[in-house]
Amino acid sequence: PRLVAETVLWLRERDVRMEGLFRARGNMARVHAVKSKYDRGDFTSPLSDCRDPLVVGGVLKLYLSSLPEPLLTYNLFKSFLAVPNIPTINRQLHTLRTLLCQVPEANRATVQVVLPVMARQAEGSERELRQVGAVMAPVFLRRRPMDHLPGAAAHAQELEAVNTVLRLLILHCQTILSPSPNAPGLVESPVNAPQRHRS
Repeated sequence: PRLVAETVLWLRERDVRMEGLFRARGNMARVHAVKSKYDRGDFTSPLSDCRDPLVVGGVLKLYLSSLPEPLLTYNLFKSFLAVPNIPTINRQLHTLRTLLCQVPEANRATVQVVLPVMARQAEGSERELRQVGAVMAPVFLRRRPMDHLPGAAAHAQELEAVNTVLRLLILHCQTILSPSPNAPGLVESPVNAPQRHRS
């Protein structure tokens, strides 16, 4: 989408790295005004006179939050939720790559441009990584509104699993999003390794 492409480009061109980009509340009146211009399809760029990174980050987050379903889809919610239970990091990353291939192309394209921006914000800070992951988690993964909610303890475990998946996606986005099957940080999963026939 144009909004995603232009907000991400704005942040990348200025190499924006600031604590709280997706957490802090910017000028919400300005955020809504900019998003409304995109909704109307204004010919001139709605970001042309924007100087505040918090507004640009807020516009991107507002758009993603308003989508009818999360980027990783309701159908794959349980599959992604199971990733933290996989015993090794390499197999977790293999599984995330496999699941992303099942996400609709438009969603996957959005994930591919948004994740690196999130990774840039969290770079070098475990605290920021956790906070960015927690704030943006519902944009990527959430259960259907009509689904039966689990008990309090199970719900807390579910939220932690969702946050863990987001942290993995952010921390290892270069590996997970790499088009190469031999991306750095990945080894062939024993489960998926091809069988070698003896001669």
